[in-house]
Amino acid sequence: MKKRLFLLFILFILLSTQSFLLYISGFLGYDRTMALDYVSQPALIQEGQTRLRDYIDLREGFLSEKRDFLEIDSTEMKVRIYSKGKTENTFSILYKKEGLPSGLFSVQSKRKTAFSMDGGVYLPYTLNYYGSCQIHGEPYSGLGQKTGSDKDMECLTLSDRDAKILFNMAEIGMPVLVINKNARRTEAVKLTVADFPDISAKSFLVADIDSGQILAEKNSEVPLPIASLTKLMTAAVVKEQADLKSAVLVKNWMLRPYGETRGLAAGFSYPLEQLYYLLLQESSNDAAEVLSSAVPGGNAIYAMNQRAGSILMEKTRFVDAHGIDVGNQATARDLFYLARYVQDSHPEIFEITKGIKPAGFSTSIFPYAKNRNLFFNSQNFIGGKTGYIIESKYNGLFLFDFPIAEGESRRVAIIILGAPHWQTMQGNLKGETEKILAWLSNNYSVKNSER
Repeated sequence: MKKRLFLLFILFILLSTQSFLLYISGFLGYDRTMALDYVSQPALIQEGQTRLRDYIDLREGFLSEKRDFLEIDSTEMKVRIYSKGKTENTFSILYKKEGLPSGLFSVQSKRKTAFSMDGGVYLPYTLNYYGSCQIHGEPYSGLGQKTGSDKDMECLTLSDRDAKILFNMAEIGMPVLVINKNARRTEAVKLTVADFPDISAKSFLVADIDSGQILAEKNSEVPLPIASLTKLMTAAVVKEQADLKSAVLVKNWMLRPYGETRGLAAGFSYPLEQLYYLLLQESSNDAAEVLSSAVPGGNAIYAMNQRAGSILMEKTRFVDAHGIDVGNQATARDLFYLARYVQDSHPEIFEITKGIKPAGFSTSIFPYAKNRNLFFNSQNFIGGKTGYIIESKYNGLFLFDFPIAEGESRRVAIIILGAPHWQTMQGNLKGETEKILAWLSNNYSVKNSER
């Protein structure tokens, strides 16, 4: 009996150590090495103007370095495997999961047959590369019959023949680059601009989401505490890894973070999608804690850091789901990648920050929740988030739809870190942003430049 208890104790220690190591590896960001060779320096557009790199740059970098990698092109519905920088084989995608996450991942595991708990079906020749995202053959039932339904798939379905060939060619750890239709680069607007206004914040970045063109910046590569901007990554990761229609039981320990949330009580269950209104409008720390508990395996922080690395946020670290800890840090450039990722892959998140009920979401059951986001009433505001802790001062990540010519507009990100005040006094976050918007209005348009 004592020996059995001792063995159980050893097993518990090992499992606890594994979870601890997963947390630490996420905190330290060990999963982001593949991308860093190609994102540390922006590409030159013209003298005095630069753009931030994107997934197309990653692919070009892999090709020039003659790397082995997988490419998933959701626009052309193709999977390509490259060997030493050359296309080895191309496979057609039969079915694709809606909202396929883009970014840079790696093959995590290979299984000749996997069982899907969600669909209750078997998946042949499975390659797992992120969360529940897998490339596999055609699903079949326990009786061996193919289901022929795209509802039974996990991300990407190939024909059994193609899945087997890919399975045999792919290696554990091989990079997987997922490019969706929104990752296509648009032409930069070539500008001759007036002097940029004086901004007193510690750091800022103004950049075109569609082209990656940097319009103005200050200390944009310096990591700083981001406070509640953290919640944007929390929302994205939970959306990718959990069923938002499912309910979660709130426990007392989930309500310990700073602040109280009206309408959220321990002992009650709430649909995950409902908590998004509290998370993204009221900036509820409790909602962040509850939502993060829904990530499979309880590894939300690890998943957030892993996702940061996959979308080129090379200097970002997350240590909690709400941003209270000063250890949640990122650069303004990294937050540009976060803004582009959210808008391209999960626009519903920004819609909620603007006060809109996204398609597929139910109406909020929290009538007393207040939208604390600046500019949510502005007509050309796409979405964004604000954040504050004492150490960070006032932070803002804002995305605007900015007209540059008749019938043409661009999505422009304004990221400000460390503004000394909120809405009043000199250097306040709202006023700093409005100065940048005024500068954009006078300078960022085709009529003031040559394309």
